[in-house]
Parts: sequence; structure tokens; C-alpha cells
Amino acid sequence: MNVQDNPSPIRLLLLEDSRESGQAMRLSLERKGLKVTIVPSGEEAVQLFNPEMYDIVVADIRLDGMSGVDFLRHVRNELPDFPVILLTGFESLESAIQAVRLRAQDYILKPLDSIEDLLGPIQRAVRNHHLLLLNRQLEAQLRSLAAKLTLAEEKERHKLASDLHDSIGQSLAVADLKLQELLALPHEDAIKKSMRDIRELLAQTIQQTRTLTFELSPPALYEIGLDAALDQLVEHMTAFHHLPISFIGYRHHPLDINLSILIFRAGRELLTNVIKHAHASRVAVKLQGNDEHIQLIVEDDGIGFDMEKGMDYFNASTKFGLFSLQERLGNIGGQLSVESTPAVRTCVCVTVPLKNKES
Repeated sequence: MNVQDNPSPIRLLLLEDSRESGQAMRLSLERKGLKVTIVPSGEEAVQLFNPEMYDIVVADIRLDGMSGVDFLRHVRNELPDFPVILLTGFESLESAIQAVRLRAQDYILKPLDSIEDLLGPIQRAVRNHHLLLLNRQLEAQLRSLAAKLTLAEEKERHKLASDLHDSIGQSLAVADLKLQELLALPHEDAIKKSMRDIRELLAQTIQQTRTLTFELSPPALYEIGLDAALDQLVEHMTAFHHLPISFIGYRHHPLDINLSILIFRAGRELLTNVIKHAHASRVAVKLQGNDEHIQLIVEDDGIGFDMEKGMDYFNASTKFGLFSLQERLGNIGGQLSVESTPAVRTCVCVTVPLKNKES
């Protein structure tokens, strides 16, 4: 059965070593519209089983050789959610516990009073699995759309930052030069004072424009690379927040710009969290990696937090920021790991694979 809504019949693999019982169930289920394949042993089922060919497995627990429980265990090693129903004519507490532990979709006693006793659980299990797969598809699509939205937002930020630098920033710089020329000419003291005041205001505006340009989208990220952009970020935050932040860079091959954007924004998010919540006296930022992945590590000597409380420690805004970062990393096979000791330190590591640029 396809993950999309599909009226095709349920494809059932039936493990039953009793020929008579197996044929009776097959005929009854096929009358209900199912496609049934019977195998008499678990060993044959292992060879035949393919999740692309079947929607569900129904297995008798007692089989010669590999039991139905053993087959279920084999399936769970590869497919933790694939629907499997166990049948037994010899109910025992041990087999029931095994079925629960291995997440069997149902545990049904034989003989059946009616084929409906088996058909209903089969239909429910297949429908629930269908909904699970559909939900995963939608989650993957949502993560993909979120990643595309992030990149689209970053492109707009970069365009706006470039416009600020190329138009407003340049115009302000030219106006400042003109004022300098005017100040060199003989004027009344009052006029010169007004010009100096205007120059001071222009200088503030130019600095604010540069700061806004950097916060929107640092030019160095596009023009030089991730190392330079993170170095500028650390320098900017050190000066603006009066907090000593060190940075150790990593010489690497030029990164895909999308990965660079992700890592830079992760660094900015983590440093912002440190400044807002950690009450740290020192922060260390380090970029490291190899041919397979690159890591950004942010460590502070602040108040830390109890790891057992996990995300409950953070406020709603920080939770959302970290959750969003985890989602973006998960979409490309990356990871976010946190270590913290109350009143000692917190260390956050962002790991991004370099072999998955297509994502």
C-alpha cells in the first residue's frame, strides 16, 4: 500500500505452518479483498519479506524452527514500526510480554471465532502505519520548507544589507567628506560648531548603518568565508556587550554557502543565549572539523543548568530558538549536543556533515 491514499488491497504475508489453518485464513481474507501470501516457516519469511511488497505480517508464534516472535524480533531490528500481528493457540504470559516488548500491533488467540477477529486488527494496524508514514512525509516536507524559508530569508537579508552598504552607507560617507571640506573653509565659530555636531551625528548614523548591515547579513560571510564572519561576530559582540569572547578558527576548504549560513546563524544564536542567560565572565568559540564534518563549539563559564531538567530550564524564546536550530540541523543530518554543570560551565556543540550538501 502506498503512503498516499490508495484503494489498493492490503498485501498480507501470513506465517502459518498448519496447511489447513493457513488455507482457511487465506481464503477468508481474500474474500474480504486482501492479497495473501502464505509461508510455512520463519526462515522462508525472512527470505521473502520485503516492506515494499507487503503492508503487514501475521505470524503464528509456534512455528518449526524460527518462531513468530523470533521473526518479529528480526523485523524490529530493521523496521521498528512495521505492523506485525502475532497469533497463538497456546496463550502464555511469557509470549504476551515478548509481544508487548517487541511492539507487536496485536496478540490474537486461535481458534478465531470469526475472520472479523483478525480482519479488524489488520485493517487498524495498516491504517495506523499508513498514517505514521504519511505524518513522517509531511514532517520531512515541513523541515524542507523551513530550510528553504531560512535560506530565502538569508538571501533577502543579504540583499538588504548590500543595499544599505551600497546606497545609504555610501551616501552618508560622501556627506561626511563634504562636511570635512566645508569645515576646512573659514566660517563663523557657531557655523563650525553646527558642522561638527552634524559630523558627529553622521558618524553615529554611519556606525549604526554598519552595525545593522552586519546584523542583517555580514558581508565577510559571502566575500571571505565562515571563519572571517565568525571572527567579526565575536569581535562585534565583545565590543558591544563588554564580554571577553575568544575565537579559534579552522582552516578548511571553502564551504557551501548554505552550510556557512547555517553555522554562522547557529553561532549568533548560541552567543546571544549566553549573553542573555549565562551570566558568564568568559566565552570561548571554536571551529574545528575534518573531511567528514565541521563543528562549532561555544563554551562559557556561566551559571550552567541542571541537565536532568533539560529544556525545562530555558524560557519559551530560547526553547524555540534551540528547537528551530535542532530542526535545521536534523534536516541535513547534523546534531546539537549540550553539556552543562550548574555554577561551572555550559558547552554547546553544533555538528554539521560535509557529505550531505544536497540537503
